[in-house]
Amino acid sequence: MPTHARYGLGQTMPPAELAAVVRYIGEHRDDGAAPLTVALEGRTDGTAADRGGRHVAAYRDAGLTWRVEALGWWRCDPAGAMARIRQGPPLLT
Repeated sequence: MPTHARYGLGQTMPPAELAAVVRYIGEHRDDGAAPLTVALEGRTDGTAADRGGRHVAAYRDAGLTWRVEALGWWRCDPAGAMARIRQGPPLLT
């Protein structure tokens, strides 16, 4: 999971920065290394028609392989977290 100094609670690095991290790691790994797994926490809008799918697709295209919906205390209370969960995952095309 990339660590970034310029972003804090409720903020995720932009896809272009994630792509730069993935590129850098790829350039400095051993040739025989296993495929890279990249995880990042982010926030999507469950009320959007694609439930944030377009937003997530930009990260997927940057090299993201696992994504965690940010449901921490800074975003919402437990009822708000359950409401977002019930909306379902982002719809990727």
